[in-house]
Amino acid sequence: MRFVWLFFLLFFAGCSNLHNLRFSKGFFEEKRVQLTRKADLIIKGRTKLVAFCVYLNELDSKKYSNQEYFFIDVTFEDENIKPSDLEFSLLGLSPIEVRKQKPNQKEFFSHSKWNQTFLVVFDKLWEADKKKVRLLLRVKGYPQVLSFDYRYGV
Repeated sequence: MRFVWLFFLLFFAGCSNLHNLRFSKGFFEEKRVQLTRKADLIIKGRTKLVAFCVYLNELDSKKYSNQEYFFIDVTFEDENIKPSDLEFSLLGLSPIEVRKQKPNQKEFFSHSKWNQTFLVVFDKLWEADKKKVRLLLRVKGYPQVLSFDYRYGV
């Protein structure tokens, strides 16, 4: 009889919820890495800017549900490019807010302590448009358009 109880105890412990705290950090980190997209602005063989993007709505749909949120981590390789030169668009729409984040903010991951990070916020999309999410980044003075493509699932 003890073996039967032990079997059921182990069986149900193995079926525990993935949102349990002992699983959530590793799961969250892996999903964040899978949702990270990278784009480079390269002109004449020289890197001018490197940007990483995470679509936060896909990362945590409960926390980021009322609007569309993107975390952008930017390395400015060319000192002539300023944060004010960055122009974002999502499905032809302009952001309602671009907020510079404080360095080393625990909620977000920066690839380098010298990078600048931004939270880019757009109006909520229709559910059908979520399958077409592609954030575009234009840098004033450069013809190349950087793309962070979320049109396929992770």
